[in-house]
Amino acid sequence: HIDCQALNIPGEQEYIETYCRLMGIDGIENWTFYLAFCFFRLTAILQGVKKRAVEGNASSESAHQAGDFARSLAETAIRIID
Repeated sequence: HIDCQALNIPGEQEYIETYCRLMGIDGIENWTFYLAFCFFRLTAILQGVKKRAVEGNASSESAHQAGDFARSLAETAIRIID
């Protein structure tokens, strides 16, 4: 576990509030949808990275490792939706 507060990294709610204040908006409708969409999108990207690694076409030595995160990111997206 990383102590984000000790590292001065804002939490989700603080980040959203700062973004909205800077953009001059009251809030972000459908935030949960956007967040889950981003996780699913990243999952798809990582699956593509893993496929290229398996086929021997990856540009990075760590492509196999990056692809291994796809499942946990998809599971996180599902938890966000629930």
